[in-house]
Amino acid sequence: MVIPFEQRDYISLLLSFYSDFLTDKQKLVMELYYDEDLTLTEIAEQLAVSRQGVHDLLKRSLKQLEELEQKLGLVARYNQVKTMVEKIDQQLAAGQIDEARTLVKKLLAFF
Repeated sequence: MVIPFEQRDYISLLLSFYSDFLTDKQKLVMELYYDEDLTLTEIAEQLAVSRQGVHDLLKRSLKQLEELEQKLGLVARYNQVKTMVEKIDQQLAAGQIDEARTLVKKLLAFF
């Protein structure tokens, strides 16, 4: 199963923010699959479980992470803040101090 980079990055962020809500086994399988790029078969062999078992665990874990994101929105908020900081950096580099100040105020309002 090939996963586009954007989706892989999104899943990595989900794991960064919400991995503590997963069981140790869920966390391990997610890390092996998404971070270590192991195949389902390789993970199944390592854990002495079926390939289908790994697939099901991955699907359940991802669903759990996505449900947490829907409720808490930490990844979305992180992406908004990151975008604002990048814009501030660009504006400062271009000498647009007033525009950068405006964005800084918006950024501070997030918190």
